[in-house]
Amino acid sequence: MTRFFTIFSVLLTIVSLVSCKSSITKASVKYYPATKDFYSLLPQIGEIEITEAKEVDDNIVIVGQSSYYDKKSVFIQQNLTFWVKKAENGFVIFDSKGLLELPKELKDFPYRVGAIDKHSKDVTIGKYYNRIIGFFYYECFKKSNLLNSGIKKISWSWEADWGTPNGNCTIKNELPFTVKDVKYKITYFNGDDIVGSDDGTAAYSLDSGSLKSFTFYSSGVNGYRARTARIEFEVPERFAIEWVLNENYEGNEFKKYIED
Repeated sequence: MTRFFTIFSVLLTIVSLVSCKSSITKASVKYYPATKDFYSLLPQIGEIEITEAKEVDDNIVIVGQSSYYDKKSVFIQQNLTFWVKKAENGFVIFDSKGLLELPKELKDFPYRVGAIDKHSKDVTIGKYYNRIIGFFYYECFKKSNLLNSGIKKISWSWEADWGTPNGNCTIKNELPFTVKDVKYKITYFNGDDIVGSDDGTAAYSLDSGSLKSFTFYSSGVNGYRARTARIEFEVPERFAIEWVLNENYEGNEFKKYIED
């Protein structure tokens, strides 16, 4: 009984520290040494209701559930597991599961690139937390650079009837997915000098491999001065995130990333 009372005291101390971020990490590190690496990531949680405590090998596994309201007044229930072992001056928690969660916008990306799996515990997640997020946005950055180049100009022409540039253009979506709200921007030149510009929507929706033609009328641009023009296309950056989330992965991408 004394043994389990000591373990529960350790858990209550950790919960108190997690619930009050103003507490400094010294006590946390005493009872859960690994939190020195990810203390700032720990969420606020409510009281823990212990549902099971059992000995596994030389350790004790404690299972419980925490219930609380988050900052948006949403009721949250967390299933928590703590692994406890004997230390010099009592018991310490050496790992847990359920305390740490990666941002929801990453969806299953961390699993698909091999960063974590369904068995990963908090110490592992805490160790790689920032690098997983960094890898995700690194992939998004790479995809965003490819987005605009994935819209190919098949043909385009313009003239300046009555002094106003106008014309038509045909584009093709060479990206592996449907995109929406593709924008165009036309810049008009006289030699090296920019004499005007125009922008608008090239396609509201464009399937992968499809063609789309559109016309433009660059009112406000002095066509008598324009001699040459350049047209560019822009795909909303949100599609870079969707691309990363829906990409096919082999499962070793994160390992390669951290080894580089």
